[in-house]
Amino acid sequence: MIAVIDPAVATPELECFNQLVHLSPHKLTYHLPALFGLSSLEQIRASVSGILILGSRSSVWDKLPWQAQLTDWLWPFLKKGVPTLGLCFGHQFLAQLHGAKVEYLSVDKKKVQGFRQVKIEQSRLWGNCSGELFGSHCEVVTSVPKGFRKIASSEPSKIEGLEHESLPIYTLQSHPEAVPNFLQNNLDSNLFSFGHKLIEKYFLNLRA
Repeated sequence: MIAVIDPAVATPELECFNQLVHLSPHKLTYHLPALFGLSSLEQIRASVSGILILGSRSSVWDKLPWQAQLTDWLWPFLKKGVPTLGLCFGHQFLAQLHGAKVEYLSVDKKKVQGFRQVKIEQSRLWGNCSGELFGSHCEVVTSVPKGFRKIASSEPSKIEGLEHESLPIYTLQSHPEAVPNFLQNNLDSNLFSFGHKLIEKYFLNLRA
């Protein structure tokens, strides 16, 4: 069972979850810890075989109670080697948990939003590839935590992706899970194909 954790603090990303269900051959469950707590995650603890952490308007520097609770829930799975994928907030959250620096892109904390070219290199999961991914964030990871290596870069995110050196922990700053409704417009769905292939590769790599 794959636990999809949506740290939304306002609007849940249900359309993105529906896309994940479409891409995954495994059973997915959906959880909103910022809005409703961790009770649903506690109920499935014994059957979790993969974890996917989505984006959020919240910052990893908020130090909110639900973030501390999620950290406590997550650590045993990370140490046990449960395959985990962090996207946007999830990328920053996992990086900071392991000692990385997360900083604002600019002094005015202005958000960078739009499609950008992302280059992935020497990843166990994705190999070498590049394509367009949608990003929407005002913070970035600015150091590589111990035990990890940088696997992706973009402009403006120099550390666009991380991969643990031995454990199946992967992160991306962008939103490969994004769909047209995620952007609240009618963009060509082909724009999202590269990201969806990355997500699909994560799911296909799991044994659930």
